[in-house]
Amino acid sequence: MSSFALVIIACVTLFIGHIPFAIPDLSMAHGMACIGKLAFPIVAFLIANSYLSDKSNFSKCLTRLIVFAIIAQIFSTLLFFGKITVLYFNIFFTLALGLLALRFIDKFQNKFIAFVIVAILSVLAEVLKFDYGAIGVLLVVSFNILNNKPTYRTLLQIGLFLALYLEKLYRYILTLANLRYLLFQFMFSIIGLLFPVLYRSNKDKKTKYTKLIFYCFYPLHFIVLCAVKLIA
Repeated sequence: MSSFALVIIACVTLFIGHIPFAIPDLSMAHGMACIGKLAFPIVAFLIANSYLSDKSNFSKCLTRLIVFAIIAQIFSTLLFFGKITVLYFNIFFTLALGLLALRFIDKFQNKFIAFVIVAILSVLAEVLKFDYGAIGVLLVVSFNILNNKPTYRTLLQIGLFLALYLEKLYRYILTLANLRYLLFQFMFSIIGLLFPVLYRSNKDKKTKYTKLIFYCFYPLHFIVLCAVKLIA
């Protein structure tokens, strides 16, 4: 599976997952939200893999993430919360912190200092309400530091998602329906981890437009869904 295929899967599943925020009365809203959980493990892998394959591209990649994150911020908060005056930062900000964490790990010979900085970035993502919070940053990091140990990497990532959904459980009213909903979200997040395993670099077409597809799609799909929300 090529990076182009992964990008398309991430775009489609992300769009499906966000449709219920624009049309909340859909009968399949919970199912669609669960499908959307497939996307983040894929994009976290793509960011980490992009850095691993071309570290000289770090500045350009970080700049793109921040620019498109800023563009998407207004529309993402409008879609999710109906207003922009909330403490929330979209997933591109989380990916940018994850990418920054990878850079610090590379640049500091003292790995203890590097991981302290990674811990600080993770806490920052949690405190400032970045999408996926600390878990999002650590997931990006895990794709890099355990790149050659897929079994250990997958076990760690399952543990990260387990921590994420256990934390979410505290914020939900504990009912059987909510428990089932979170369980399905957890399951789809784990299934999303399978797609990076299927990635084969020799199938990449090495097109420069592959990376730009998701960068452009991310803010654009929020704009489209906000428009749908207004007229629905």
